[in-house]
Amino acid sequence: MNDPDDLIHWPSFPPGTKSLLAKHLTKDIWEKYHDKRDSAGVSFKTCIFSGCKNLDSGIGVYAGSENSYVAFKDFFDRII
Repeated sequence: MNDPDDLIHWPSFPPGTKSLLAKHLTKDIWEKYHDKRDSAGVSFKTCIFSGCKNLDSGIGVYAGSENSYVAFKDFFDRII
């Protein structure tokens, strides 16, 4: 996996993954946002890509722009 667009299915995490991403990324959240972008053009997949690739991450999620917090509110509110 080299690009956020490589995420074509709801990511699964191996047992023991302790990131906030693994804890809060439900199938419902994935279905709601996987093909969405915020007003700055940042995709939801970009926000979660690092945590999908680096399973030892503590958080695993990065807002790509200030608007990511609004555009993906149902997810980021769980993380924060």
